[in-house]
Amino acid sequence: MKSKLLYIILLITVFSSCLESPEMTNGIVNGKEKPTVITDSTSVFFNKDGNLLFKGIVISEGKSKIKVRGFYWSTTSENPNSGDNSKTETDVDVNDDIFTFELKDIKGETTYYWRAFAENNAGFDLSEIVCSSRTPKLVPTVVTDSIAPFFTNGNLLFQGKIIDEGRGKIIERGFYWSTTSDNPNSSDNKKNATYVDGNIFTYELTEISAGTTYYWRAWAQNSDGIDSSEIVYNYTPVFEPIVETISIVSTEDGVLSFKGNILDKGIDDIIERGFLWSFNPDDLLNGNKISAITNSESNYTSELRNASGDKTYYCRAYAKNASSHFGYGDIKSYETPNIWERKEIINTQERGIGATFVLNNKIYITCGEVQSGRQPTKQTWEYNILSNRWQNLGDYPGDFRVYPVVFTIGNFAYIGTGMRSSGGEIIANKDFYRINSSSNEWDRTAIETPSEMEARYLALAFGFKGKGYVVGGYFANRTVSDDVWRYNSENDSWEEKNPFPEKIYEGISICNNNRVFSGFGKYANGDPIRTLWEYYDATDEWKYFTEIPDDVEVGGTINSGVIVGNTIYIIDDKNVIWACNTESETKQWELKAKLPSVFTGGDSQYLLTNGISNSIYVGLGYSIYLYEYKPLWDN
Repeated sequence: MKSKLLYIILLITVFSSCLESPEMTNGIVNGKEKPTVITDSTSVFFNKDGNLLFKGIVISEGKSKIKVRGFYWSTTSENPNSGDNSKTETDVDVNDDIFTFELKDIKGETTYYWRAFAENNAGFDLSEIVCSSRTPKLVPTVVTDSIAPFFTNGNLLFQGKIIDEGRGKIIERGFYWSTTSDNPNSSDNKKNATYVDGNIFTYELTEISAGTTYYWRAWAQNSDGIDSSEIVYNYTPVFEPIVETISIVSTEDGVLSFKGNILDKGIDDIIERGFLWSFNPDDLLNGNKISAITNSESNYTSELRNASGDKTYYCRAYAKNASSHFGYGDIKSYETPNIWERKEIINTQERGIGATFVLNNKIYITCGEVQSGRQPTKQTWEYNILSNRWQNLGDYPGDFRVYPVVFTIGNFAYIGTGMRSSGGEIIANKDFYRINSSSNEWDRTAIETPSEMEARYLALAFGFKGKGYVVGGYFANRTVSDDVWRYNSENDSWEEKNPFPEKIYEGISICNNNRVFSGFGKYANGDPIRTLWEYYDATDEWKYFTEIPDDVEVGGTINSGVIVGNTIYIIDDKNVIWACNTESETKQWELKAKLPSVFTGGDSQYLLTNGISNSIYVGLGYSIYLYEYKPLWDN
C-alpha cells in the first residue's frame, strides 16, 4: 500500500500542472452574478485506482442556484471546450461546492488537458485554468537480460526482466520466438515463463535446431495490457562438426589419398578427425576408419595404403568434438584401376624361350622359337610402352638359338649363349651380340668369350653397376655349371668370379640399382630350387637371402622374376604370381594374382619384366599376348 501511495504522490508531482486560481473576495468574484468556478490546484489527479481525477470548485454561485456543472477534456487540444469531451451533472460527483469526475480507461503516456465549468440562470462560467496531466505508462516495461547465458545444457535460454510493472499487477509473462520472422509476436511461438525470481523470468527452449537463427523477445501483461521488449536474436551453434569430404584420389600406385575439411567445429573443440571407407556406400558408418595424418586448423588428409585394384572405394570425412558430437561429410568415390590391362598383341606367331629385356621404356624380344612347328627364329621385336605399338627390328645377327641370356649395360643389351639343334645334336653357343636401344641397330661383330668359359644355355644373367654377369647354365654335355663370369664393356674383357652356391640352370637373376638376387630354377638333377641368394660385388660373394618354404604351395620351377621397388615378383608353373618384400624381417612369400586366362602354357616361360614406373609386363610365353600388371594394386 505504501508503494502505491508513493506511486500516486510521484504522479501528482511529476505528471500534473495547473495555473494558479484567481483571488477570491468575500465569496463574490469580481461582482459577477453568474457562477465562478476554478480547478482545484491541490487535487489528486490520479487516484488509488490509477484513474484520472478531475476536481472543480464553485467559489460563487452568483445570483442564482447552479443548475449544471462539469468538465471539458481533450488529449489533442490544449484549450478544451464544449466541442471536446464533456462530463456534466449526471456524471460528476457533487459535494457542496466541490465536484469531481473520475476518468477511467485512460491511455498511458498521454497528456490530458481539462478544465471545470458551471452554469446558473445568469450564465455560464468556464475556469480559466487549463490543467494538463501526463499519464504514466500503464502496461509493464520489459527488457531482455543482456547478460543472460543464452545457451545452457545445449538449450536456448530466454531471460527477461520487468523494470516497471505499470499500473496493475503482473498477470502473466513470457516470450515470443520465431526462426522465420525477425519480428516475433503473439502470432508466432508464445511461451510462458517457467521460472520467476522477482523481476527476472526465464524460459529454456529445448530441442533447438543447430545452425539456426532464433528471434525472440520478452513480454509481460498486467490488467492494462501487454508490453514486449526489444528483439533479440541468437544464432545457435552447430553441435556436431560440419565436415566436408573434399576428395579421394590416387597419389601413387596402391595408395589412396583422402582430403577433408572442417567447416565448423560445432559446440566444442575437435578431438578426432579422419575418414570412413568401404566398398559399400550404404555401410560407411560401419566401415573402416583411418585417422588423419596431417592436420591444420581445418584441412586434414589421410592415406590408405595397399589399396586393391578393380574396386570402387567409397569414403566420407568425419570429425568428433569434445562434446562427443560427430559430423560427416558427403560420400566420395574412386575407382581403382584393374590390375591387368591388355596391350597390343605382337604381330607374329606365338613364340617363347627367347631373350627379353627392357631399355628406355621399350620391351624387346629376340631369338627363341615360334610355337608352330617349334621353329627357331632370329626375329627381333620392339614394344614401345608409351605408344603401345610393336615393330619388327629385323634379325638377330648371330646363329639361331633358344634359351639365350641377356644383360644390359647403359643403352646396350647383350644377348648370347643359348643352344640350337643340328641333326639331332645340341649345339651350345657362347658368343654375344649387342643392340643399341637408342638407334635399334645391332653391332654385327660378335663379342667372343674366353675359351675357359664354356658354351651354355638356360643360364642366368644380369647387368649390375656397368658390368654384365653370366651365372651357371646347362652345358652341351648335359652337365650343369655353377661358374660365374663378369663382362667389362669398357675393355671388352671377361673375368671369372667366385662360383654360385649351387649348380643351377633355368633360374632367375633380378636386380635394381643396389641389389642383385639370383636363384630358383633347377638343380642338376632337375628338382626345383626354392632358394634365393644375394650377390655382394664388393666382396664377390653370394649370401643366402631367403627360400620358399615347403608349406608355401608355389608350383614347380621358377624361371620368371622381376623386382619392383623392394619387392620381388615371380611366376610359378600354375601361372600364379608370388611376392616377397626384401626389406621385411620374415621375407615371407605372399600369394598374389593369377595370370589372365589367355595364358595357358603352364610352364612359367612367360616374360616378366619391368615397365614404366611400378608396372610389370607379362606375356609372350608361347603367346602373342602382352598384359600390363600393376602389382601395387594387387592387394
